[in-house]
Amino acid sequence: MNEKDDSGDGSRSRSQSESVTISPPRAISSHQVPHQRQHGFQFVNLEGAPRRDAAARKLVKSHVARHMLLKQRERTPGECASKGRRIHKVEGEEMDEEIIPEQPIWPPTDIYTIDLGSDQIDPFGPMPIPNRPYIQDLVRHFGSIFALSLSPLGGKIPMVAELYPVAMTDPMLFHALLSVTAAHQSCLVGRKEPSTKAIKHRGHAIHMLNGTLRSQDLNLDDVMIATVLLLAVHDVFFGDIIAIESHLQGLELMIRIRGGVRTLGMEGALTDLLYWIDHACAFLTGSRPHFPLIAPGSILEKERFRLDYSLPPAVPIHHTGFGCLAAEGVISLEFGRLLEMVIFLTNRLKDGMATSVHNREPCRFHDTRAHIDEILHAAKDYDLSRSGEADIQECIRLAASIYSNMCFRDIPPASAIHSHLVDQLKLALVRSKLSSTWAGYRDVLIWVLFMGGAVTTDQDSRLWILGLLKPICDQLGLADWGHVRESLRNFLWVDEFCEGPCKNLWMQMVHPLPLDPLS
Repeated sequence: MNEKDDSGDGSRSRSQSESVTISPPRAISSHQVPHQRQHGFQFVNLEGAPRRDAAARKLVKSHVARHMLLKQRERTPGECASKGRRIHKVEGEEMDEEIIPEQPIWPPTDIYTIDLGSDQIDPFGPMPIPNRPYIQDLVRHFGSIFALSLSPLGGKIPMVAELYPVAMTDPMLFHALLSVTAAHQSCLVGRKEPSTKAIKHRGHAIHMLNGTLRSQDLNLDDVMIATVLLLAVHDVFFGDIIAIESHLQGLELMIRIRGGVRTLGMEGALTDLLYWIDHACAFLTGSRPHFPLIAPGSILEKERFRLDYSLPPAVPIHHTGFGCLAAEGVISLEFGRLLEMVIFLTNRLKDGMATSVHNREPCRFHDTRAHIDEILHAAKDYDLSRSGEADIQECIRLAASIYSNMCFRDIPPASAIHSHLVDQLKLALVRSKLSSTWAGYRDVLIWVLFMGGAVTTDQDSRLWILGLLKPICDQLGLADWGHVRESLRNFLWVDEFCEGPCKNLWMQMVHPLPLDPLS
């Protein structure tokens, strides 16, 4: 780098208009002269042959300032006694530079360290659309919270490792990603309607998607299918059944043209989203899934499921908290086997959380979760001899569905699927004739009520559940949270997901808030 400087205002203004590029820093050799000044970057002029002359290159002020700061740090405290602004002239240079001694340019970097989530998504990287300040917040939320809730335990996160890099190159998919992330943020804070940010980006994604579908060179690639899937997730959060059905019908046609579900890419991320949306819509509408995993009529083929997904030998149902119900015929044998699968997956989840993040064994259970969703949906058709027992099984089925969405998929409580399941659970509890049917199974009833109360955001439903919990806990002598938790652990339970919301419900029961006389 030539450090000769031409004096004069004309040359100075001309140097400011010249474009430069930055090449990477060069390594400093240990054999170089100690007093030789080394700069971190080399600026190379690219415009005009005369300007490429080494003798005409201008001194870059940032290098001078950097050199002076380094010299300032090397001076003794006595030399730095004087405070304030001062003129410091660099030897061999014809440029004077003003600096502020003993004032660091940047604060310590650890103060501004941001957890970017799995695979280190950079919210400040290049975007396929014009950047806005809130977009960085949405990208960070996607990488550190939302993508984790839709990914398997352990290993890499497909939503981050596969879907996000593609979204950063495609405006349509990126708008859909921002829309569903903003919707997830709204659900986390208890909102029942999408935010303006979610609506705005959803509109952009739909507009671009329609334009792509009208084009003559239509390509049903993973980007288009991923866009439709993310738009459907947005609608699942807020319970827009008509929109979900239209998305699923379009996906059914596109995937059939593609050659089936097995042709979907992105390391299983698209397949898992597809199955979850399909089963969520089936729960909301009571219809059959568009993409069934198991052929109708063979929904209870437990042995084939075990061979396909390497499940361990069957665990005797009497070793679980539901054992008394299965032994007495209160729940069907098939439903008991389903609970075995949920218990097995719960243990896998607990084992993965007990292991350090860096030593986790990859635990891909996309298909396992989807099978549980499908069988939980179909379990309502299991036949039992007495109606009261059927109502108990229905209550357990709905509570297990809430548990699956809360623990295996981390769906926000304010989402429409939870609201629908809680409403159905209340109806099933009323039909079950609480005082007589549940007489010998109050510990199971407490678990059912806690699952429903943990996710309800409706104040009336929450008070209704609390009104049932209080006398039952008194009858069983459950006087503190520790005893209640030990009882709940006999059933489907993961401390990391269940304890927080369930303990809040217990505290509200023990210390009820005073009613507002003006409300």
